Amino acid sequence: MKLDPHAHGVATSPAAVGAVVLDVVLGFPAAPEPWWRDGTIASALFATLRAHRLWLGLDRAGRAGAELEAMTAEAMGAWSAGWVARGTYRLASADDAPTYLHLHPARGLRIYYRFSAADVAARAATLLDDVVAWLRAVRRSDIAGGVRIRRAGVIPDADYPAPGAPLEARAWDLGTVLDAIDRDAYAGEVAAQYFGERYATLDEGEAELARLLAAPAPPGTVRIDDGPLVIWQHVADLGDAAAVERARVAQHAWITSLVEVAPA
Repeated sequence: MKLDPHAHGVATSPAAVGAVVLDVVLGFPAAPEPWWRDGTIASALFATLRAHRLWLGLDRAGRAGAELEAMTAEAMGAWSAGWVARGTYRLASADDAPTYLHLHPARGLRIYYRFSAADVAARAATLLDDVVAWLRAVRRSDIAGGVRIRRAGVIPDADYPAPGAPLEARAWDLGTVLDAIDRDAYAGEVAAQYFGERYATLDEGEAELARLLAAPAPPGTVRIDDGPLVIWQHVADLGDAAAVERARVAQHAWITSLVEVAPA
């Protein structure tokens, strides 16, 4: 399910932005394993999405690839108690809805939320602001005894004119329009990634964090520091396709100068 944010080639006049993906990995260091068994953590997270205008008709749920069932908010909490580690679970308004949310429970929770082109167009001026507000609220919450934003990004589901040979970065996506990290979790997230045929050390993760925090933000980016949470919003309005393309190219150059990269 990983996007290919490494496309490269000759830049053309950008069309509409189209669909975007919010890809977030959360950690629950104070929660017992498996953390989802009592159902309260998942239901509390769903409530935060509702409270921040990010619940776009996600009222059917089930295993990804299977027929979804209509569920109330209360029923979704009980449903989550039956998840299995590394399963994939889907929320949507219908089985074939182009806007959907996939959930992957394991050591933490990966949230892969795809907003369709139509939903992006309807919310273009405010969608990233809503994501920022949601990330800040989740990090400040006491859900599961405290949440960590291990990593987060918003990635347009489209090519962009990335320079040079295709690359990938450890613990980062390239060509994003928003990035977020957690000072309290970043080094551990870097060390957990098998990248370049090895695992990094916590010391390397701390050094990488120091570089990121000291570096100027890319041109046009707004950096938001909220306690341990650091967010880089690279563009204000997803409706400005030319600004989105410029921001994606700038983010690519910025992050590849600060973190370890390898050929894609």
